Amino acid sequence: MVSRKRAIVWMIVLILVTNLGTYALATGQIPLVRDYVRPQLPGDMAQFDKLYRVMQLIKAKYVDKVDDNALIEGAMAGMVESLKDAPSYYLNADAMNELMIDTSGTYAGVGIQVWAKNDYIEIIAPIEGTPAEKAGLLSMDKITKVDGKDIVGAPIDSVVNLIRGTPGTKVTLTILREGVKEPFEVTITRAQIELKSVFSKMLPDKMGYIRISSFAENTTKPFTDALNTLKGQGMVGLLLDLRNDPGGSLKTCEEIAGALVPAGPILHVVDRDGRRETYDVPGPGLKMPIVVLVNGGSASASEILAGAIQDSGIGALVGEKTYGKGSVQTIYPLPGNTGVKITTYKYLTRNSRTVDKVGLTPDYVVTMPKPKEGQLPMKLDDPKNPQLIKAIEVLNALLKK
Repeated sequence: MVSRKRAIVWMIVLILVTNLGTYALATGQIPLVRDYVRPQLPGDMAQFDKLYRVMQLIKAKYVDKVDDNALIEGAMAGMVESLKDAPSYYLNADAMNELMIDTSGTYAGVGIQVWAKNDYIEIIAPIEGTPAEKAGLLSMDKITKVDGKDIVGAPIDSVVNLIRGTPGTKVTLTILREGVKEPFEVTITRAQIELKSVFSKMLPDKMGYIRISSFAENTTKPFTDALNTLKGQGMVGLLLDLRNDPGGSLKTCEEIAGALVPAGPILHVVDRDGRRETYDVPGPGLKMPIVVLVNGGSASASEILAGAIQDSGIGALVGEKTYGKGSVQTIYPLPGNTGVKITTYKYLTRNSRTVDKVGLTPDYVVTMPKPKEGQLPMKLDDPKNPQLIKAIEVLNALLKK
């Protein structure tokens, strides 16, 4: 595993290599590089001379032969890693393909959404109906080993590749869970994961229930279809379940918010220079009470939508404090089906509240008890689920106003 320090060295070397290429194209002169040859660099690039020589030393003197592509990949990964921003990372070709799968397709694996946080791979949320959920994995569980291999500090894309695999095969994850003294192992059989993102049904008393498991690129249509079906059946109020929804596409979130939230902003994004841009929806919104179910696995786009509903006064939040990912990432494609995903904005809610590292506090806090080891968590839509029971109670109260 490339150490963090070494990865950062690689990253700056890459800047040099990239700048050399630009310089060569601009002047029509391609410098001949051999062992210890120091090309003449423009003044603003002179600071990279030493690092350029380090790269040449590694290529010439390191005990094993090195692959130029591996050095460059490590440099790009280390460059983004140096930002110390968990949602920002370099996407090699495999990771880029995985990202496309996560937003629009199917894959073979266990069914978890993860991110890198403080050297750990942390579960944002298990996907509903998948082997991971059935095995009892929870939001904020930390994975420390995969099949006995220590993965603390490992790049997220390499860990994802270890967890995914052929349907029917098994993978053992070592889990560190808050409130459980010792790490424990969970063995899961991989399956073909269908990324269905919308679930809906009519509850008693004409209360509609829609659960969104992720804001994928293809989520808007099934959500709209579900909402129209429930309205056609006489729905009088909506329970919107965003528990364990790690977010996804901002565009999808904006489209769904347009069907629910009254005219006005749904969020404000702020760039590095403090410039603010507002995302508005035209309204009129759903025009009936909405209760939103949230928990620690509700992140990013989920928090945008939940915050807009809470701030607009058309509904209430029930459940547990949300994750607190109040930033927007942009994916910039690079040659070779690679890319960089970096945080480009922080966002504020409709009423300009900060979410990042703070989260949203529900109007009605209902904490789910942590399941004991070997015990499965209660289903989100189980009629005995205390959060769902409270949400129905709150929606009834809003309907009577």
